[in-house]
Amino acid sequence: MTPEFFAAVPQMRDYLAETQVYLPYVMHFQRPNVRRPAFSTDAQGFRRTLRANGTFVSLEEFNALPPDARPSALIGNSTAFGVGATSDERAIASVLNRIGPGTWFNFAGRTLNPLQEMLAFLLFCRVEVETAVIMSGINLLDMSYRFASPAQESVPPFYLERLSLARFGHDPEQGIRGWLADRWRRMRGAVTADPFVDSGLLEEINRGLGDPEALVASTGNPARALAHFRHVLDLWDGLRPRRVRSLTFALQPVPEWFGRPYSEKERRLTEISESHRPASWGRVRDALRERSLAFKHEILEACRARGIAVTDLNEEPRLLALDWVFIDRYHLTDEAQHVVAAALAAAHVPS
Repeated sequence: MTPEFFAAVPQMRDYLAETQVYLPYVMHFQRPNVRRPAFSTDAQGFRRTLRANGTFVSLEEFNALPPDARPSALIGNSTAFGVGATSDERAIASVLNRIGPGTWFNFAGRTLNPLQEMLAFLLFCRVEVETAVIMSGINLLDMSYRFASPAQESVPPFYLERLSLARFGHDPEQGIRGWLADRWRRMRGAVTADPFVDSGLLEEINRGLGDPEALVASTGNPARALAHFRHVLDLWDGLRPRRVRSLTFALQPVPEWFGRPYSEKERRLTEISESHRPASWGRVRDALRERSLAFKHEILEACRARGIAVTDLNEEPRLLALDWVFIDRYHLTDEAQHVVAAALAAAHVPS
């Protein structure tokens, strides 16, 4: 990114510099115990969420909450994670703890597809939640061009596939034997870097584009992606009411679906952020834009057909009234994240 970009949004240095680790089943996730000025993660890699009193709620504490504490879960991708917020306090889940009912925990993960979003929740949430909000949508659209075979309705593609699959080629060393081997390598100055720790997210996403010309030409890809999404919604629906009492799908705000054009500031920042993507991404993005409105309709209709409450944040009046919502195509300013939290608290969180 350019000095102009970081002068406007200095917190993005922390997010863009961060890397991922391998996580079984989910495939990739945030590094645990990160401490950066703009954000931090806990021992499992989840973004730390603040209570209304300013203390952090740990995953263990969340999973031990009694029903009268109204445990609530925010689930989704990097937008729900809060990329763009200047601190943990300004991220959506923490704002919900200050302005809305219940005790919220942020189960979101960066660059996740809908199935990975669900897996992160299922693997780590041990308590019955009163409210679960899935704030998602854009990764499903962006990944739709990679649903290149019928098999991918059941086994969908995901970001960072190259790194995840490469990891399977290396047997992890365990116990005292692994510790001694690591000590020996360090003494000899032969430490092998883990590619998950040494590779940036944007770099890996760009490298994973594959052959966009062939994939974009496949008209069956959006249908397969939507079929997969409907399957994931069926799984979510099966969690009601015992594991999840109230379930809402919040379609995340993105320029393709938003109810107003870019402001000049938003346009310039997005131009800078996308100038670092390869030309192949531009061709993919243009093809996706042609499909975006129909895709949005199908996502929301799939939720409504299952009785899942829907909020389209792209139509939220308080968000549309802001001059500055988007830092880039996916991520939101502090003020926008506060408005999103207020919209969820007001309209889709039971009182």
